[in-house]
Amino acid sequence: MASLKRWWFERSITPTINQSHYFQGRNNQQIAIITDALSDIDHILSFMKKEKAKGNAPFCIAMHLDKEVPAELPDGTLLKKDIKWPGIPKGAKVDEFLSINFDVCYVLVNQASLPVEYLLRTMKCALKLGFYHKSLAPFLDFCAESPMPEFENKFNYLLDSSNKLLFGKKKPA
Repeated sequence: MASLKRWWFERSITPTINQSHYFQGRNNQQIAIITDALSDIDHILSFMKKEKAKGNAPFCIAMHLDKEVPAELPDGTLLKKDIKWPGIPKGAKVDEFLSINFDVCYVLVNQASLPVEYLLRTMKCALKLGFYHKSLAPFLDFCAESPMPEFENKFNYLLDSSNKLLFGKKKPA
């Protein structure tokens, strides 16, 4: 059954060809965030607020793929009912997300999943950064494995290490 699901998933993907490439000095105005870390959503919302204040346009896709749905979820959170059987997310927010040409995408997931892989493989983005997961690594441009267990520290570690390596500075991308 799993191989049939994977076959259907692969058949459903239409790969995108990015029209833009990342370069140093580029302004990251369109910022994407893909996350399933809903217990730490406050840190992500804080980051998004800072980016909006700088004049950037952050867009977050949050996922909750468990059967039990908590009472308080951010608006537009993708639930299990928003995912088709082969693992393809659906809905207006997903359509909007896939239509934007992002400068940078932060993939902040605790567990790799088919919906995350689908978004990574079909989105238009110049640079994709995230935490290391074996199944997602081929679709990311930069992976960081953080030695810290707390989400806020991991996210800051990802920002700092990617900025040092890719941009040669300590300021956020």
